[in-house]
Amino acid sequence: MSPVWSWLQLVSAGVLFCLFSLANVLLSVSNFEIVGGIQAKDENAAMTWTIRFVWLMIIWIGGCCCLMPLAKLSSLFGTCLGELAETAICCITAPVAFFITLTTIAIGWIAYRPMVAYPLLGAAAVFVIVSCTRI
Repeated sequence: MSPVWSWLQLVSAGVLFCLFSLANVLLSVSNFEIVGGIQAKDENAAMTWTIRFVWLMIIWIGGCCCLMPLAKLSSLFGTCLGELAETAICCITAPVAFFITLTTIAIGWIAYRPMVAYPLLGAAAVFVIVSCTRI
C-alpha cells in the first residue's frame, strides 16, 4: 500500500468525521430554540432530510472509493473486466449505504418515535434478507 493512498484514506476519514460532526450539531437544535413556528419546523425537517440524503451519498461514494482499487487491479486482466468490476462495486455499495443510512435513522428515532423506528428497522432487515437471497 503506497503512502499516498494511506494519506488519502486518512484525509477522507477526517473529512467524513467532520461532516458527521457538523450534521450532529445541525440536528441537535431543538424545536424550542427555533423561532417561527410551523414554517421553521418545516425548514428544519427539510434540512434534516437533506443532510440524511447527503450522508447517504457520502457513505455510497466512500464505499466505492474504498473498493475501487480492486476494480483497478482487475483492469490489469482486461479493460472490460475492469469496467465490469467498477459497475459491480457501485451496485454492491449502494444497498449497503442505503441499509446503513436507514438503520442509523431508525436507531436515532427509537427514543423519540418508536412507532416509526421499529418498522424502519424491520424494513432494513427485510432489505438485507432480500439482498442476500438474490446474490
